[in-house]
Amino acid sequence: MKKLSVLLALLLLCQINNSQEIVTYKKNVKPAMIPSVISKTNSGLPIYIQDNNVFKTAFAYPVINNEVAFKKLSYKGYSGDSYYNKGNMLYGVYSYDEKNDVCGIALGTCNLEENKPVFSFKRISQYDGKSVKVKSCMSGNGKLLGIYSTIVDNKNRANNIHLMVIDFKGNIVWQNSMTTDFKGDSYYIDDIAVNNEGELSVLLNSKSKDKKDKVSNQELLLVLANDEGVEKAIINLPNHNVTSAKSLLKSDGNYFVCAYAESATLGDFEGCIYTTYNSEENEFDDIHQESFGDVVNRDQVINRKMIPKMLYLMERLDGSVTALGDLQSVSFVTVNKNSFYMLYGGDIYINHFGANGEYAFNTIQKQQIFQVNDYRKGLNENGVSFKACQNPQGEIFILYNDNPKNEFDNFVAKMQALITTKNIGRISLVKIDDNNEMSGRSLFPDRDLFMKNMMDINNGNIYSVINYKKYELCKIALFDTEDDNMLSTNQLEEEEEEDEE
Repeated sequence: MKKLSVLLALLLLCQINNSQEIVTYKKNVKPAMIPSVISKTNSGLPIYIQDNNVFKTAFAYPVINNEVAFKKLSYKGYSGDSYYNKGNMLYGVYSYDEKNDVCGIALGTCNLEENKPVFSFKRISQYDGKSVKVKSCMSGNGKLLGIYSTIVDNKNRANNIHLMVIDFKGNIVWQNSMTTDFKGDSYYIDDIAVNNEGELSVLLNSKSKDKKDKVSNQELLLVLANDEGVEKAIINLPNHNVTSAKSLLKSDGNYFVCAYAESATLGDFEGCIYTTYNSEENEFDDIHQESFGDVVNRDQVINRKMIPKMLYLMERLDGSVTALGDLQSVSFVTVNKNSFYMLYGGDIYINHFGANGEYAFNTIQKQQIFQVNDYRKGLNENGVSFKACQNPQGEIFILYNDNPKNEFDNFVAKMQALITTKNIGRISLVKIDDNNEMSGRSLFPDRDLFMKNMMDINNGNIYSVINYKKYELCKIALFDTEDDNMLSTNQLEEEEEEDEE
């Protein structure tokens, strides 16, 4: 029976691609120049970016005619948040601050076809404050940018939140400001998205603590803003700790909100909390919660202090929603006066919310250990805990680095940990079909390699830095599609630090 199940799994995966091939764009990339950010693109091929805010430079690797060029981009007085490209034009959303407590947001534009590309900046907003923290996102049709910003004063307190949508010429489509109305002392941003019509959605997370009773109260604030105004809706979660949350605009016009949470007392619940925001009624439906069950008791031998982090919310063709996340933790280590961070990635969690209210939960077991100098970009940027995307048929593909000793036909076997410093690994691929059946295999079972930085999945292709003896910029064909907007963008580039209200 076991052999039959393995055969069926392999037959299912034949639909992905009969054989994957690595196309090398640039060999022997210097480790210091490994790109850490991919720009969001609607033109099929990505622009690789490494931004260094200390020296105010960025390194771009534009892929033109299947060749990669190296471009050093210089800019002064600005700090880059994120990058977007349209053809050979590269755009960046930047913040700036000046000595007289004036700060603001600017749109940078750069022509990559020039021999020495230089950013030109158009300032689009200006505020009174010490500095401004910015998050941005691009609409699915690649025509609009949504921007969230908070102004920080000299006491490191965040004032009003500013929201705006601009086009790629730097013209403001609309802008507005708001207060959070949180009971808690601090808050941070979990998710941001803008649709093709210019409606901006932001999910904020606030926590307040009662030191006397040792009770933690959590609030999630969904903000919907457009040229007509700002709507705010709060989910109050007493006695809960939310570890991460995301929101998703569904095809029916309503917003699905999901959070990974645990009881503040760590006693009786660890699972997901979810609801739908009805855009016509301007209110949330009933709030539901589902436990992870006994799976959370599995011993994560690499690090026992791991918490679940949600990375994706995806709508399926039948209107159901699938959430994907994994267990993560970070520790600071000093050895012989050398300090670094150890990032740990554990099991992948798969939560499926059926269109008719049914719920299903599954896991993919893995163990990953990554050594990095800077953890702020998050585990997914530094070491690739996993990446996911959908093909036009709605099937989900999950990719992650794995230990070569692990088997794909048995997800409950003891997993061997992958340690990236050993330069030995396998690229694992798991497919979830439209019936929620799961199957997996190794893309290159006979090669010792792993994804040092997987930029993203676009137009059916994986773009990644492959560590195979020496670093290489590569492309791997995953599935066939003519859609140029297959880039998975429902994910923040980095963690937002908590701001005091």
